[in-house]
Amino acid sequence: MMRWLLVLAMLLPPASDAMAKPIKAEGLVIDEAFTRPSPRGKPGEPIPAGVAFVTIVNKGDKTYQLVGASSPIAGQVEIQQAQRYGKSLRTRRVLSLNLAPGDRVAMGPDSEYRLALIGLRRKMEDGDVFPLVLEFEGLGKVEIEVEARYEVYSDTGPRYNQRAKPQ
Repeated sequence: MMRWLLVLAMLLPPASDAMAKPIKAEGLVIDEAFTRPSPRGKPGEPIPAGVAFVTIVNKGDKTYQLVGASSPIAGQVEIQQAQRYGKSLRTRRVLSLNLAPGDRVAMGPDSEYRLALIGLRRKMEDGDVFPLVLEFEGLGKVEIEVEARYEVYSDTGPRYNQRAKPQ
């Protein structure tokens, strides 16, 4: 009996994934907020910037505009757009991001947009959760929770980040 319980426990997703629910604010649905854990470094080295990813869907009939973000874990949070130029990837800060009715913006590792966490105050370890406040014009501030994790779940099942979990 104990063996079957152990097998069942291994097949279930972690509690944090099971409890993560989409945030609804007026016509917006905000979901899949995650970040990658900080890379390991030597003691005393500065903490590198991080990136937060989130999916925002406008299911309403009004246009919303993401105009900013903030978090106590970072000195500054920027909305950035990533563009490929040959083999290199360049990012630039954008002041706002429009979400027309029916729009879906998936900020992910391979997506056009992301939220840069600049001036991290501490390293993010696997499993850490921190608040992130998204500011929308006409809607105000919406607080979500972002989890640092190596494995990212999507509609098609588990997908792994480019950086493997350290052994």
